[in-house]
Amino acid sequence: MSDRGATLVAMVYITHVRFGGGGSAPEDIILLRWREAMGDTNVADMIEWIESGGIAKVGDGSSEDQLTVVREGGRAYLATVAGGQRTNRITELPRF
Repeated sequence: MSDRGATLVAMVYITHVRFGGGGSAPEDIILLRWREAMGDTNVADMIEWIESGGIAKVGDGSSEDQLTVVREGGRAYLATVAGGQRTNRITELPRF
């Protein structure tokens, strides 16, 4: 069986967030820390990665929410989604 044509999708789990500007809503997140490579990345780069086919999730081992890109008012930010509904799970992550 050939693997030719198969697509490998990369997935990371977001573990921590950093807010900027004194806010605490998803649109105020400026940096993300993720588990797979213990890396930090800014939101703009994560948005680009997700829109290029990457998958990012927030999870505690028993349940997971997927990150999605939200575009509102000329601005893009990340939000968590579970069961087709937006959640606040990303804002509940530990800060760094």
